[in-house]
Amino acid sequence: MNEGGEIFAYSGRLVQPGDKPRHDGLVAEPVIAGVDEAHGEAARIIAAAREEAEEIRQKKLAGLDLEFERRIAERLTIAASDFHFGLNECAGIMAHIVEDALRTIIGETRNPEIVAKAIGAAVKRHEGNHVLEVLVSPEDQPRLALLEMGMPRGACGAIRVVSDATVEQGRCILKAGDRRHDISVESQIRAFGISAQRLASTLATDGGEI
Repeated sequence: MNEGGEIFAYSGRLVQPGDKPRHDGLVAEPVIAGVDEAHGEAARIIAAAREEAEEIRQKKLAGLDLEFERRIAERLTIAASDFHFGLNECAGIMAHIVEDALRTIIGETRNPEIVAKAIGAAVKRHEGNHVLEVLVSPEDQPRLALLEMGMPRGACGAIRVVSDATVEQGRCILKAGDRRHDISVESQIRAFGISAQRLASTLATDGGEI
């Protein structure tokens, strides 16, 4: 009770020197040593935990992005190479079929090389619609071009490496039809290797030459 006869409520404790009255002037807020320091420490711990969680999240996202790039590069490169390889294999088979047909019809094949060239020309016209273009910076173009030229027989020409000064070094743009995919150069190098191994295995199984 103060001099005016008012009674204060103290939430179950006696008011100690240094206690702060609440804004309503009725209930005092006790001063507890170390509270501010504890609050500050808790805030620092929470901030550090949030920062660590965000770092982990960013690493996971980066890992997912890299895996997505690898899969895109691998699938497009394999698809282009396999299509090209299959088309050339079909062209060879078709040439033999036509030669056999000519022998059946006229009893001979006078110029079998003409048949092969005609079918080969038709194949080339179709190949152009299914070439995978890889746009890279001038700095990255040489090593990707070597991989392009090193593709197994039957798949050469399926992928075309093109130097483009607008592409960031270390990155490349895959052009498949009207779609473009921005991936890392390392992902494309990996895709070249996987595709080449698949085709080499196919040729070895068929008894062909790489």
